[in-house]
Amino acid sequence: MQSDIDILFKAGFFSNLDYFFATTLIETANENNQIVKLSAALASKNSRDGHLCLDIAQIANQIVFLSDCSDNTSGSGIDGDTFELKLPGIEPWIKALKTSKIVGSDCDFPLVLDSDNKLYLAKFFDYQKRIVKNISQRIKYQLQDIDMADLDIEVNKHFNNFEASPLQQKQGLLTQKKAVKKALQNNFLIISGGPGTGKTYLTTKITSIFENLSKKIGTIKIINTAPTGKAASKLHAGLTIHRLLKINTNNKSNQNQKKQNIAADLVIIDEASMIDIALMTKLLEAIPIATKVIIIGDKNQLGSIETGSVFSDICQSKLLDNFIHNLDYNFRSGREKGINKLAQAINFGDQKMIESLLTGTKSKNYSDLSFININDPSEIRPKLEDLIIKEYMPYLKENDLKLAYQKLGNFRILCSHRKNFFGSNNLSIIAEKILQSSRIHDIKQSFLKSALMITKNDYNKLLFNGDMGMIIETEGKKKAIFMNEDSTLQSFNLSELNAFENAFAITVHKSQGSEFDHVLFILPPACSTILTRELLYTAITRARKKVTIAGNIDVIKKAVATHSKKESGVTKLLDKTIRI
Repeated sequence: MQSDIDILFKAGFFSNLDYFFATTLIETANENNQIVKLSAALASKNSRDGHLCLDIAQIANQIVFLSDCSDNTSGSGIDGDTFELKLPGIEPWIKALKTSKIVGSDCDFPLVLDSDNKLYLAKFFDYQKRIVKNISQRIKYQLQDIDMADLDIEVNKHFNNFEASPLQQKQGLLTQKKAVKKALQNNFLIISGGPGTGKTYLTTKITSIFENLSKKIGTIKIINTAPTGKAASKLHAGLTIHRLLKINTNNKSNQNQKKQNIAADLVIIDEASMIDIALMTKLLEAIPIATKVIIIGDKNQLGSIETGSVFSDICQSKLLDNFIHNLDYNFRSGREKGINKLAQAINFGDQKMIESLLTGTKSKNYSDLSFININDPSEIRPKLEDLIIKEYMPYLKENDLKLAYQKLGNFRILCSHRKNFFGSNNLSIIAEKILQSSRIHDIKQSFLKSALMITKNDYNKLLFNGDMGMIIETEGKKKAIFMNEDSTLQSFNLSELNAFENAFAITVHKSQGSEFDHVLFILPPACSTILTRELLYTAITRARKKVTIAGNIDVIKKAVATHSKKESGVTKLLDKTIRI
């Protein structure tokens, strides 16, 4: 008779990794409890889905419908329309875990069960403990070399021309001023704000004032870092986190990451919502506790592609409130731009306002918002072809490589998924075919400039997952062109790249840290677990000047009612640990 985990594996619910991780663990420990085996597989699956832990209390007694398992390639013959499986109840589940040889309360065990009945893979429980400990140490270390009177003078110098500003803009500037002052007063600060609220602008102010105030103590070192090359390029002398950690050690093992030491007086970490818990932990542990650390991001944005939403988790801590500063005024458009109105409606889950802005009474009021109704794959080309040609043509016709690279960043197609017809892989191919077949713009050559994205870190070439580039043909050879952090160009033969994909269309996850003048966001005709409020918000806020949404309004309304919540114990552990 097949066990529950065998049935779920054959139905495609569990991956090979989940199944064989659980099986190996159980066999090695001579365990025979099927609940424990199921728990190990679920913990593995949850971590792959981005969760730090498995909330046993939340999923106990739930029913898994195998018709929901869309990846059935085993040919097992299971009838996905009729089969369902009920997960164990809370009491027998917890009893089985507490009596298991492979489950404990600390990282000496492969699986860790905490006091809230959340089950972790040991490495993620370890990261969670380490990051909470590091943050707790930082907020307790408040040794100050800055004279408060001098600080007030310097801050006032940089914020002295806004008295005549409109009321809301003045309030926004006052909020920025407070953020700068708090950043320089404290050893540790979180700054959260959406696009246009001046986060990057603040980094220049903080850096300038910190340099002026520190002249008395001699030369200082400031490091600006971000998770992607695109995000780092927005910062003065910005470095990617990967490159920053690479500078300090060639060995990327966890143990050596803990021992390294980034020598700096101030470290500013930007686009922090994109950073997973493993990378954030390694980065903070590489920075001495005495170093001033400012972490900047957008708590409403999608979390990392990898495991954890650590920035959002930190921002939810009640006891860290004095060390979290929120920016809410959009200087790019005030509060009157359609993109800003739509972003606010999405954050509030206001379905009526969203429908009104896109298809109703307010849809004619904002030139920066456009909606195209699409319900079927056959509608993609006839409804979007002219738009794709118009927006990508300036890039394709530009002969100057630097200008071409810049123009490539003016427009992008965003998708919720990577696979299926409405996924980025397929829509990139469709976009390229549209451009290649267009003769009205005299593009007749067999090979034209294309767009690419790196999908795997290459430390030797300093190319990292998510970096954007373009493909050109010169002297009969295809070359990939990238812009360095100092705005110079570097080129590689296409065959030299480890892993890349076409990037005329990219996923919303991959777009984080980037902004484009115009975004075309194409949604699938049906909802999925990936389509969430946070994904919608992230997609439309990638647009600086205009966003065009192509899809079904009912799908959008359903998506905005769904949160992208990653299970974690970071917030609660912070509030338990921190004593201010």
